Amino acid sequence: MRSVAYCLGLFLSLSLLVACSDDSNPPAADKPVAAQDTGSADVYPDLGTLPDIGTKAPCESEWIDAVGAVAKVSTGSVQSTDKGSGVTETTIDATAGGINAAKSNPYVYVSLKDGSRVDVSDVDAKKSSAWDIAIRRSVIRINGGDSGAGQGGVAILAGKTLDQVTAVPPSVDFHADEFIDDSCQVSYDPINNILTAFGGQTGLWYDYEVGSGKLTPLAQAYVIRLADGQTHVKLVIDSYYSPGNTSAFYTVRWSKL
Repeated sequence: MRSVAYCLGLFLSLSLLVACSDDSNPPAADKPVAAQDTGSADVYPDLGTLPDIGTKAPCESEWIDAVGAVAKVSTGSVQSTDKGSGVTETTIDATAGGINAAKSNPYVYVSLKDGSRVDVSDVDAKKSSAWDIAIRRSVIRINGGDSGAGQGGVAILAGKTLDQVTAVPPSVDFHADEFIDDSCQVSYDPINNILTAFGGQTGLWYDYEVGSGKLTPLAQAYVIRLADGQTHVKLVIDSYYSPGNTSAFYTVRWSKL
């Protein structure tokens, strides 16, 4: 009987010892369950590709309105003739639209490296370095500053003829087109065209005859730094009229310096 009681006590003691030992060890963390292959590479539903909204340049809409930018290419003719002694005569037909509908027609873009027309729209021309000057009616722009991506500039030599300019003057100041400021305010010349470098401080490269409305180029030469930022030419505007007296049909002479 005593043996039975002893065995029972020993069994209970061992049971308590095992129970205490189990309580002193925390349960093991659950093992991660491996993801099952569903046969599809996407875990989440395909939401498609977000549209590319692009970036809008500062004052872009104001620039388009001020320039009167047209998303098409001009068909105005540009004809160049070698006049000898390194001088080229170029005629530029910027007559499209006449006075009243000029802004519905694009500028004529010209390269002064070879006297050719550059076929680019007003919109694309802002990012192009292929052109040097752009003309529409009485407005002449340079490929630099607010007008384009080039490094072009203009220096006005009042009272000078083409022959009198033999080199780039060492102290000359070149000006790019600056007609729109950081707050998107536009500067206009006296007849409400954008203020460009070709007009200097007055905004005009010509004399205007009240009554007849005739434009006469000022007696001055221009030294033009081309869009590449390195090449220079000298230029004079001989006439704003065709032989048949059509306005905005330019005759210019120019030569590389």
